Amino acid sequence: MGRINEFVTTRRDNYKKLLYLALIDTETDFFYLLDTPNNYYSPFGFPIILSEAAPFSANEMIAYLESKKIYTRRFFAGNIIKQPGYKHKSYVYKDLVNTDYIMNNGFWIGCHPGITNQMLQYMIEMISEFIRKYQ
Repeated sequence: MGRINEFVTTRRDNYKKLLYLALIDTETDFFYLLDTPNNYYSPFGFPIILSEAAPFSANEMIAYLESKKIYTRRFFAGNIIKQPGYKHKSYVYKDLVNTDYIMNNGFWIGCHPGITNQMLQYMIEMISEFIRKYQ
């Protein structure tokens, strides 16, 4: 518990100072980025949600990043009512358009406190390399 403040600070730094600022500097309209001014939480991951203007799919970007040893995860469950355990249930909301959009076009990269600045720079370089192919 004595290192909790260090872990939280590192996660925030990984999220804000490097990943968010690096992607906002790409000067594209390929992403919806979640800025978190004055955040007081410890982000587990950095969300990447592709905009409608992105000329590539989330699957393409994920495959590229994973080929470069940058591991990603889809958002937990996506649209939970599309999980097999819910297929025979009825719901008030039939069209969860935004939930489906995020499920199909979003993923995240971890902000683990063990990620070094060198690792983050590599991640940023690989993301930039991928984006340059489409600019």
